[in-house]
Amino acid sequence: VSVLQAGRTMESLNIKRLPVLENEQLAGIVTQTDVIRGLVSLCPLRAVSDIMTAKVATIQADMSITQAARFMAAKGISCIVALHRQEVAGILTEKDLLKRVVALQKDPAQTQVADVMSFPIVTVSPDYSILSASKKLDDFHLHRLVIVDGNRVCGIITQTDLMRAIRRELDQMESERHRLTAQ
Repeated sequence: VSVLQAGRTMESLNIKRLPVLENEQLAGIVTQTDVIRGLVSLCPLRAVSDIMTAKVATIQADMSITQAARFMAAKGISCIVALHRQEVAGILTEKDLLKRVVALQKDPAQTQVADVMSFPIVTVSPDYSILSASKKLDDFHLHRLVIVDGNRVCGIITQTDLMRAIRRELDQMESERHRLTAQ
């Protein structure tokens, strides 16, 4: 199966890992990161601002985990950017909640976002290239990058955003090639 098809399968099933079989035996696992790494070099991509999610949920770092978790649940989101004096202080993810609150049996009403958020976070500017963003995610073993313009949060980009954008770009290139071949 091609890397592009593996990416399509992962996206359609909303999964981040895909078992690879050879002669009906498990040969390995391909991850979203593997697919991105394989595809990103194949297509001409633009700046992260073209594919970022512009509506970024933020919360003050001194808010309680209970408030943050309720906000995340209400919005159906897996992370929230924490601010301190209107500047990016960190990011709170579902993984942070599980590892640093639930697993440690901390009282979410008495625990502040600042106590369990991930920081420092890696940020990039809106004109940062998608290729460079992909490399940064890979190099730092991250799942998301926060896009900032000066001190202002203006977007977020995830591995899933990258994979979708790369797949769309390659699908368009493939369609154009088919169209030209047909002519």
